[in-house]
Amino acid sequence: MQAVKIAFYLNLQGMGHCRRFEAISPYFPPDCRLAVIGMDGPPSVESSVDNLSRLVDRISVPGFGPASKLSFMQQQTAHDYHGLLVNHGQNTAFVLAMVSFFSRWQPDLLVVDVGLEASILARMCGIATLYVRQHGHRWDKGHRLAYEWAGALWAPFAAEMEQPDCPDWIQKKTFYSGGFSRFSGPSSTLCKRAEAPASYAKTKPNILVMTGFGGTTITPQKISAAAAATPDWQWHHLGSSLDMLGVCSDGVVENVWPYLSHADLVIANAGHNSVME
Repeated sequence: MQAVKIAFYLNLQGMGHCRRFEAISPYFPPDCRLAVIGMDGPPSVESSVDNLSRLVDRISVPGFGPASKLSFMQQQTAHDYHGLLVNHGQNTAFVLAMVSFFSRWQPDLLVVDVGLEASILARMCGIATLYVRQHGHRWDKGHRLAYEWAGALWAPFAAEMEQPDCPDWIQKKTFYSGGFSRFSGPSSTLCKRAEAPASYAKTKPNILVMTGFGGTTITPQKISAAAAATPDWQWHHLGSSLDMLGVCSDGVVENVWPYLSHADLVIANAGHNSVME
């Protein structure tokens, strides 16, 4: 019997999409082949995934072309379609790479986390898709088309957290798995045993500020001002280097669990991965 092949299209914004793959990949059968697809470079999934008894192919496809500078072309790009650009065909490199991968690898399923263009394209090639939904008002024509053409929808959050204006047909098509992270499941017991980082204070509360690789509204000025206003708290930062006063910075670390589990307060952007971790 031929092994099942499942490909994951992982969005380039932030690291949460990669972390979600890392969280669920160990639960696939050993003979299931997996591939991860990323735009402008293969997805940055942790090397631990390679320890699985299966092949994990890493695929890079080109990004979309820039928007046209011609006003007429700009008018053809309807916002209702989530910015699907009319740009003199400069998205063809992305389309060609995706279709070439589909033709060569022939996945049984494409899990799209997230990217409506990839989902629509896969369905046009006759490939079943599972679309991962995100929070927000995403009922524009582009998203609705991706939702309609997908075999199923997956919301990695509880049904109680659904948008109040979400159309009924989308809710009925959605599997609500509840929230999880790479620290869920078998590793959770081990994670809880983690010792506090050496930089953490023992005589006063510790505040952890996390800035990931996606969008952020956290600025060094705001954090420096907050740290100066709360001298009875020890402030810490994880993420790309920021010039902040009165804050202990450990940069980018492989395992954030010791910092999270021993923090008295965590400040982060409201991305799915940060919230669930």
